[in-house]
Amino acid sequence: MNLQKPLLKLGAWKYSLSVGILAWALTCTNVLRSTWSGDDWPNSQAPYVILWRYGKITFRTVYLEAMYWNNQWMIGEGRFYPFTWLETRFAFSYLRSLWQYKLLESFMLFLSGALLILIIYVLSSSRRIAIFSLFALPVFVQFRNDFDPHLAFGFMVESLLIKIEIACLFAYFAGKSAKQVKSIMLSVLAGLFIFIGCCTYEYAFLLFPAVIIMYWSGITRSEIQIEWKQVVKQRIAGFSIIAAAWMGYAIFVFGFLRTKAVAINGAYVLSVSWKSVYIFVSQLLAPLPLTNFSGSDFPGRLLGFRLEAIFGALLMIIFYTYFIRVYRNISAKEFAPIDSRMKEEQKFSRLNLYLFGSSFVIAPSFMLAIQPLWWNKASIVHSYLGILISEFGYVILFATLFDRYLSNQERARKVHLQKKVVR
Repeated sequence: MNLQKPLLKLGAWKYSLSVGILAWALTCTNVLRSTWSGDDWPNSQAPYVILWRYGKITFRTVYLEAMYWNNQWMIGEGRFYPFTWLETRFAFSYLRSLWQYKLLESFMLFLSGALLILIIYVLSSSRRIAIFSLFALPVFVQFRNDFDPHLAFGFMVESLLIKIEIACLFAYFAGKSAKQVKSIMLSVLAGLFIFIGCCTYEYAFLLFPAVIIMYWSGITRSEIQIEWKQVVKQRIAGFSIIAAAWMGYAIFVFGFLRTKAVAINGAYVLSVSWKSVYIFVSQLLAPLPLTNFSGSDFPGRLLGFRLEAIFGALLMIIFYTYFIRVYRNISAKEFAPIDSRMKEEQKFSRLNLYLFGSSFVIAPSFMLAIQPLWWNKASIVHSYLGILISEFGYVILFATLFDRYLSNQERARKVHLQKKVVR
C-alpha cells in the first residue's frame, strides 16, 4: 500500500492529523479496559461515606466532604490541593459505575494530549512538528503496573496538565498581544490557571518555567511596532502577574501551611544526597519507550513476556519504520501553513521547544530526587505519578529532533541534486 498518494491528494497534514488523532484516541481507550486502580478503589466509596455522614448526596454535601478532606490535609501534611478533592468527589459521587468514571478518565487523558499538540503547534508554527508529536504520543505513553497516573489516582495528573497547558496558551498570547490591556488580562488568566494547577497537584509548581517559556515566545512574536526594549518594558507587568500567582502559592503552602503542619510524613520530607543523583538519572530514563518491564520481560526470560505484547511491539516497529520511510519523501512544504516563518525564527522556536520539553522531563525527576522516601524505591522501571508529565516532555523532544533530522535530509538531497546539475 502506497501511503504517499493519499497523503498528497488529501493534503499531508490533514491526512496525518486524522490518523494521528485516531491513534491517540485508541491509546486512551486502554483506560476504559482498566478497573479501579491505585487509590481510586477506596475513593470510589466516597458517595457512600457522604450518605453516611450527611444522609443524602447533593451539591452542598459533596462540596462539604471535599473541603473536609482538603482541610485535613492542610492541617496534617501542609498540602493544599482543593481542586483535586472537588473534582474527584463530584466524579465519584455522580459517576458511580466503573464505565462512567473510566470514560471521564480516558477523556481527561485524551484532552491533555490534544492540548499538548496545540501548544506544540503554537510554539513551533510547524504543522509537521505537531503531527510528529501526535504520532509520538501513543509510543511514549506507557501504562504501568505500579503508580500509574494514566488510569488511576483520580485523573489528578491529567487535570493539572490541562490547567498548566491552558495557562501556557494564555501566557503565549499575553506575550504576543499588541494591546497592553489585553496582554494584562491574558496574564491574569495565565496566573489564575497556574495557581489552580498547583491547587490540583504540587507537580504543577515545578512547571512554572514552561509557562514562562511560552510567555517569552509570545513576546518574540509580538506584533507591537516599537523598539525591542519598549516591548520588554510593556511585558514586565504581565510577567509580574504570572510570577505573583506562582509565588502566592509557594508562600501560602511552603511558608505557612508546611510550617504549621502537625503530621508531615516521609513522603513530604525533602532532602538531597548522592542518592538523589541516581534517582534523578533513573527518572530521566523511565519515560522512554520499552523501559517499563520487569526482569522477566527481557530476552532470556520470555516466560513472563506475553505473546500479545511481542506481537504488538513488532507491529509498532513495522508501522513506525514505514512511517519514517514515507515522511522522508514528503517535503516540509506539504505541512507548511500559509504564514510560514523565516528560517531564523524557526530555529529560535525549535530552541524554545527543546527548553519547553526539557522542563516537562526534568521537573518530575527532580521532585523524586529530593524525596528521601524514594531513594531506595525509585528506578527506571519504578516511578511515580509525574511520569506522565515526563512522557509528554519526551514527545516534544522526539518530534523536534525528528523534524530536524528530516530537515537536514531535505537539505542534503537539495545539495546533492545541485551538484548533479552542475556536473
